[in-house]
Amino acid sequence: MEFGFPGHTLTRGDRAIIRVDYRLITVTGAPTVQGGTRDGHGYAEIVLPSLAPADRDDIRQAPDITVTLTDGQTVVYQSVRPLTVWETHLNDDGTLTVIASPTPQPTPSSLTKP
Repeated sequence: MEFGFPGHTLTRGDRAIIRVDYRLITVTGAPTVQGGTRDGHGYAEIVLPSLAPADRDDIRQAPDITVTLTDGQTVVYQSVRPLTVWETHLNDDGTLTVIASPTPQPTPSSLTKP
């Protein structure tokens, strides 16, 4: 099981539990998570199968989320703290991609040396 940074290998599950504020959203199908880096900051790319419009909107508008990805009864990925949502986009196949990180999204001003 991966805690925190999911690593660069694609991890698949059959269910994702997303915490948005005090609400849990359960997503079934074939959710995935994969780690990456941008400007030296680690992030998780979470791809969620079709969601109800209200669930999709809640995730897209959330400032942060926590994620648990399971395969059967086995937890295969769990964020150890809330992840700041950097961006989301709806894909042509109806899946929602969420880019999130335990750190705020880097901005050009935060990358500039004083």
